[in-house]
Amino acid sequence: NAALTKVAAGQFVSMAKPKNAFLYPNAPDAAFPQHEIMKPIDFRSQNLPMAAYAFRGNRRKYTGEQAEYMKNLAKTSHPQMEVLAGGGAILAATK
Repeated sequence: NAALTKVAAGQFVSMAKPKNAFLYPNAPDAAFPQHEIMKPIDFRSQNLPMAAYAFRGNRRKYTGEQAEYMKNLAKTSHPQMEVLAGGGAILAATK
């Protein structure tokens, strides 16, 4: 990311934010503020892939092939985040 490398180099990065269409209805680049409704995380054990390995008496350190499997499972098996509604931009100028 270019903005991240600029921040790491000590340069200030400011993201452009459109004007609020409720406050500036005649501005050509004004947009109505939007927010996204994300699907909540389901913490029930049948929906979390690593929950099967959390039980009393389980060992915590794995070696060799098992360690690679657990690391891969932790990185790749999480459910995807979904946007249920919202997002996008609605411009004030509809002409």
